[in-house]
Amino acid sequence: MIFNHYKGNFLVKLWFIVAILFPFDASLLLPFSVLGTAISVNRILLILALVVTSFKIIQNQKIKVVNLGTEPVFMILIVFSFLSISWNNDKAGAIQAFTFLIISYILFYLGIYIKTKNLEYRLAYTILLISLMFASLDAILGFRLQISTQSEFKNEIISLFFNPAFFGATMVLLLPFIIQRTLTSKKIKLVFNVFINILVIYFVFRTGSKGIVVSLTLVYLIFIFHFTKKRTYFIKVIISCVIITVLTIFLLEKDYLPREIELKLYEISDIFSGEVWESADSSFGSRNMVWKVGIEKFQENPLLGHGFGSSYSVIYEEVLNSKVLAFHNWWIQILVETGILGSLLFVFLYSKSIVTNLIANHENRIIYLSILVSFIPISLTVGNVLQLWTWWMLFGITFVKFKGGS
Repeated sequence: MIFNHYKGNFLVKLWFIVAILFPFDASLLLPFSVLGTAISVNRILLILALVVTSFKIIQNQKIKVVNLGTEPVFMILIVFSFLSISWNNDKAGAIQAFTFLIISYILFYLGIYIKTKNLEYRLAYTILLISLMFASLDAILGFRLQISTQSEFKNEIISLFFNPAFFGATMVLLLPFIIQRTLTSKKIKLVFNVFINILVIYFVFRTGSKGIVVSLTLVYLIFIFHFTKKRTYFIKVIISCVIITVLTIFLLEKDYLPREIELKLYEISDIFSGEVWESADSSFGSRNMVWKVGIEKFQENPLLGHGFGSSYSVIYEEVLNSKVLAFHNWWIQILVETGILGSLLFVFLYSKSIVTNLIANHENRIIYLSILVSFIPISLTVGNVLQLWTWWMLFGITFVKFKGGS
């Protein structure tokens, strides 16, 4: 594997730092064409990680990889995406998207390395604790190392920015590891893990992302159903859910919850209202309109798509007056950009991972299955899954076949 054959695992540590800090740094979302004017610590680390990785690949003539049958599919997807630049009208967008795909590929194999070294729990706790630390500073002190908009990131050396959807998705994707430890730990560790669960729930609601809330709910439901055979765990989960529900209702009635959390809880019911799906002023209505445009554009070139990274240029004129400038739907996005061919490649990878864990015989498969299932509502929420780096590391982790639990 590309992360072997050197001492100290420097490259892994470098990518680890980049991936951890990414959810807070919107400057990495800026196009690579403005490298001269938009710089930050994370951007410098990202460039360094790419350069070092390239040298390691060149240096190691024999690159060992885990034989999972996925590398050819991933490589075909990369080659196809590169070729699609030729028929893509948005060349800059295509090059940027292709760069993110390469990063995703590297992070995918970083996930494989992490799993083979049994570091997945360390990954989960590290990213979650850092995430919760920054979120707590923002919530309690109103302190945020940030510039208010992405366009103002230029010339900022140190810049942190909360992207609510990416931030919430990162926490939910890592939460299954914490839930598993919560159900199996005792005394002080149990209290610590329960506290992390509470903080994650609080900050997920605080992001205001309905898709992330749905994803969070799915994770807990999967664990509840999984532990029905283990009465002790099941009773713990049920009691916890009842207490949380009753406490939430009580706090709402007494107006003890922060106003913004209270509003987010009430807004969840909006998804069942037909009006919000038709109103261009609501996030639901805007996304519904963009999805309809995406389906229409897909029909124009169903086999090969409009080219990798073409989303923005394809929908720009149609949604010029809308507040949504991305599909916020990974499945429609890859249909529009790569057509049926590219979509089938990704669906194959995703389905293979689910099947691998369904037939696996180890305790931790519930963790990986909940991650894969929770990805579905997340993929309908974030602007671009290619930029959700934690997902690609976890995606690699879910592919590793091993015997027994860890």
